[in-house]
Amino acid sequence: PTSVGTGTHSITAFYTGDTSHGSSSGAFNLVLFDFTLSVTPGSGTILQGGNMSATIIATLVSGETQSVSFTVSSLPPGLTAVFTPSSCSPTCSPKVTFTATSTAALGNFTITISGTRSGLVHSVNILLVVKPKPEFTISASPTSLTIYQSGAGQNVTITLDYIGLPGDVNRDGAVNV
Repeated sequence: PTSVGTGTHSITAFYTGDTSHGSSSGAFNLVLFDFTLSVTPGSGTILQGGNMSATIIATLVSGETQSVSFTVSSLPPGLTAVFTPSSCSPTCSPKVTFTATSTAALGNFTITISGTRSGLVHSVNILLVVKPKPEFTISASPTSLTIYQSGAGQNVTITLDYIGLPGDVNRDGAVNV
């Protein structure tokens, strides 16, 4: 064959001999570099304006270790990825940090992480869920009041609205002043 896959291969050479030399044969193993990739955790949630990290596990399978470079594809708008370090020699565990802008696309995204060495590419997927950053507002009704000494108490309603949480929450409470 003109090329062989990764792993261990036995090669045997034969010489049939000539008038000066007898026949001979020899064998040796050729072990080619290979590695596997995995990622932990396999999924995560990022709030707009936030970040999350995952660990890539690059494991040497065969051959002598060689440097593998990492890339990411399928990133949605507003999401970036940084590898620390950007390359390493398996067995190793680089970290990838995903950062979402405040306007990053919302939803579930399957991101592909690839490790490459001289045309040998292995990939692993991570599921990222981008959610809006929770916000809240506070309001009071009435917005102002006058309290007289030894006067009767008055009720003030304070409202908190949480936005971006599951089911968006509204909480009212009354305070007697």
